[in-house]
Amino acid sequence: MKSFDCKTTGIGSLPIKDAGEALRIILDSTDIPFWPQLPKRDFKEQMVPQFSEGMPCIRLDQERERIWIDVSEERANGVYKFYEAFLEGNPDKFSISEDFSIGFHEFLRKLREDGSKRYRYIKGQVTGPITFSLGLADQNRRPIYYDDELRDIAIKLISMKALYQIKELEGFVEKVIIFIDEPILSAVGSSAYLGIEKKDVVKALDEIIDAIHSGNSLSGIHCCGNTDWSLVTSTGIDILSFDAYHFFNSLTIYPEEIKGFINRGGYLAWGIIPTGEDIRHETEIGLKERLEKDFKILRDIGIDEKRLREQCLITPSCGTGAMEIDDAKRVFELLKGVAKNLR
Repeated sequence: MKSFDCKTTGIGSLPIKDAGEALRIILDSTDIPFWPQLPKRDFKEQMVPQFSEGMPCIRLDQERERIWIDVSEERANGVYKFYEAFLEGNPDKFSISEDFSIGFHEFLRKLREDGSKRYRYIKGQVTGPITFSLGLADQNRRPIYYDDELRDIAIKLISMKALYQIKELEGFVEKVIIFIDEPILSAVGSSAYLGIEKKDVVKALDEIIDAIHSGNSLSGIHCCGNTDWSLVTSTGIDILSFDAYHFFNSLTIYPEEIKGFINRGGYLAWGIIPTGEDIRHETEIGLKERLEKDFKILRDIGIDEKRLREQCLITPSCGTGAMEIDDAKRVFELLKGVAKNLR
């Protein structure tokens, strides 16, 4: 495994409608650039719609900002065509169009314009299979997670979306990183989702992780809430991305799992830059000192501090898509400053 040494990257979304402006902020403030998701530009750039192209029987009402699966019509034919395309193994069959992600395509244009410039790492992202399949329902408002066939299709669709990004990005970089964004993991096991088995979650995540690894790329899971980190570390991920600002203590509940993850070469992406109103009173030095204190806590439970720093990324605690624009810009200013002070 290569060392990250506290390099910076972002989670995905920005509250800006102009892709060029979003990219300027990203390229100015991160060591590992990523393509911006722009949910305020278009409903189709929100977490579930953005990766829904290619899903059988998908319906999208732009005016009402609603997306669903209509399984009452042509299901068998749609399912057959999906698996036929999937078995071809061609990621282009599952491309992400500019209509659903102008940020991705603007990023590609920028990389082509830079010509000979080659990055060490570039980051992409997909919505995780659990968040996607619980957030997408059929015409009876039943989440497709509870339909075994549609859940399997969702997992395979997201795997191909990841491979499509890798194919498009790999020519500009030594190594592509793909984050699997799974905010709903913080609710798995709660009364709202009692029917969801841990083994099924791990299996779904590992299928996408295996696809990412098959593309010679690094995989990460991002969850911005308090979750069962033993579940996350039991997958084959390379990077665990968490909200270190609000939920660092939740990580310390699983000392052996985190120690084992670090010792096997796993990376922690510390979301130490808050993406709420707290950003208005935080400083570079304050956040740096907070991070140093957290490093010490993990060192005290037996994790080598040198490895912690080498296997460390610095990020915002979550995407900034729901923030005020000035607050989001402040997030990226502090991200750049904290990393500089840490080094």
